[in-house]
Amino acid sequence: QKLNAKNVLPNTLVFSQAELPGIEYFIIQAQLRWTGHLVQMPHHCIPHQIFFGQLKERRRHLGAPRKCFKDFLKSNLKKCHIEPQQLETLASDRQKWHERCRSGLQGFEAERILELNQKWEWHTAKITLQASNHICLHCNRSCVSRAGLLAHVR
Repeated sequence: QKLNAKNVLPNTLVFSQAELPGIEYFIIQAQLRWTGHLVQMPHHCIPHQIFFGQLKERRRHLGAPRKCFKDFLKSNLKKCHIEPQQLETLASDRQKWHERCRSGLQGFEAERILELNQKWEWHTAKITLQASNHICLHCNRSCVSRAGLLAHVR
């Protein structure tokens, strides 16, 4: 059987049937867990000092500097609807931090699936519009392109 867009399942459907979130969910979850661990660490620990430290000798490049851990963390916190300014106060209470991360990740995953489903619907609608434009007058076969229709008529 030929593979085309009509008989292909979207990834969101496969993941929902397997009851699994996307890979980005797991990456953000691990990053938030590690961040909570760093915030709760004592101040004399080296990972805590590195996380809260500033660059002394070098400066970040102007224009489009390379993203560091804190930049990715800030964007992921925003994706999970957690204010970056509240990070230390939320992460200091372990139970609240876990609840907030869990609810934020669930919201993020729901928004991601909704966006992917909208893209899939747009993609399939575009394909059906293309397919219905070129129909053979003799046998009512629909062709994807005008060239395909001309080749079919020959």
